[in-house]
Amino acid sequence: MRAYPADHGYDLAGRDAASMLHALAEARLPLLLDAAQVGWPSIEAIARTHPELPVVVGGLGYRVLRQAAGVLARTANVHLGLANLSSHCGLEWLVERYGAHRVVFGTGAPVRDPAESVTRLLWSELDDRSVAAIGAGNLRGLLREEARVA
Repeated sequence: MRAYPADHGYDLAGRDAASMLHALAEARLPLLLDAAQVGWPSIEAIARTHPELPVVVGGLGYRVLRQAAGVLARTANVHLGLANLSSHCGLEWLVERYGAHRVVFGTGAPVRDPAESVTRLLWSELDDRSVAAIGAGNLRGLLREEARVA
């Protein structure tokens, strides 16, 4: 499920969305967000309140890696989308520090050019196993009913 709390004027970490998040967690469906739609404190609150809910945050840019890193360090169920991850060697740093399993491939299409994410992944200095996991394996794992976020 994709959520746009800023565009639609609601607090995703608030009481009004709690039952929806609970249902998503029970169904083992990932919650897809753009960083600009919800602040990192809310992302962390959602992840801590619903530890079985996979949360995928995209649209990162290069200015939010410090905030993203803090949330990744304190949660196990937050993942980062590859689209717009535009920092030099940022992908390699994230994988080295938090593991390839915390990154999910995404292009940001139709808003962004898909070649950006494809090129970033294929030209990265990651090993083939990490590239395969990010390219398809991680999302497949998140979409399987029996998937457990680690």
